[in-house]
Amino acid sequence: MQKKTLIALSAALMIGAAPAAIAQVGTTGEAGAGQAPGMQQPGTVMPLERMPPATIEAAPQIDTQATIDEERVRELLEARGVTDVEDLERGDDGFYTASATWYGEDVDLRIDGVSGVIVEPERLNEDQIAYVLEEEGFSEVSDIEREGEFYTATAERDDSEYRVRVDARTGAVIEEEEA
Repeated sequence: MQKKTLIALSAALMIGAAPAAIAQVGTTGEAGAGQAPGMQQPGTVMPLERMPPATIEAAPQIDTQATIDEERVRELLEARGVTDVEDLERGDDGFYTASATWYGEDVDLRIDGVSGVIVEPERLNEDQIAYVLEEEGFSEVSDIEREGEFYTATAERDDSEYRVRVDARTGAVIEEEEA
């Protein structure tokens, strides 16, 4: 195993991939089965604080300002049940803000500019849950209670009563059980 590691390190150095090679071959202090003392387990990455400074400087930098564009944000919001999006703007912090209607309620949104996830408001309210269930074909929605990251409610559909569980962040109906 040592011979293969040394050959891979030598080859990487020759082709200019020193930072990646050094990061992959760093030391851990304890040897694994068939591994020399001081060598890192295959497939693991050396912690940043243990990398030589030259390796850190040469490593590719991640663009923390890379964000999705406004059109993609609008698509993601629409898929989440958000309508009437107005004043969509990207702030200097990388987050988008907007005013919109989300499951029947006027809301001010804050959206992660990298993932498109709605970060504010954190979860839907009871009126929005009732709206979601009515959109799903339920009627007589009652007894809405939040339980952690979910809401439960009682609702009727097709002359039957159901106990329904809804994701508090997305409005997705997770479970429906005839009561």
